[in-house]
Amino acid sequence: MTTTEPQEPQQSKRPTAPGDAVSPVLTGATCVVLFLLGLVLGTASTVSAGWLTRYWDGGQPAPALAIAALVAYVVLLYVLCRLAAWGGRRQSPAVAFALGYAVVLFAATSYLPGGDVLLQDDPVHYTFLIGAMVALAAAVVRSAPRRPA
Repeated sequence: MTTTEPQEPQQSKRPTAPGDAVSPVLTGATCVVLFLLGLVLGTASTVSAGWLTRYWDGGQPAPALAIAALVAYVVLLYVLCRLAAWGGRRQSPAVAFALGYAVVLFAATSYLPGGDVLLQDDPVHYTFLIGAMVALAAAVVRSAPRRPA
């Protein structure tokens, strides 16, 4: 009776390309840049969100324009986050952008040292906060890599 040695399945080794060592570094640098871009865009848009209610009591065109601008901004935010994932060819750049933006949103809802609140107790500001978070979460979930069939 002869026994054969169990053979390990032969794994195909792909040749290493010169750019393989750079890829993780480039992905990390991309995520850092997108995190900082999320911080900047979150700061600029949160400060700008305060202007949505400035002329709210002024009459009819102001509330309609504010709501239209808010909807357009939320759609643009979703598209930017999806483009970050598409450009990085992974989900991690979209997560980095969304995380940077979310850090600013969480900071904007806290009290400032003088006792002021950056975003006030107003339905438009709540819609801005919730709409931005839902748009970012949907963009991150939708940019998950698809498995080939």
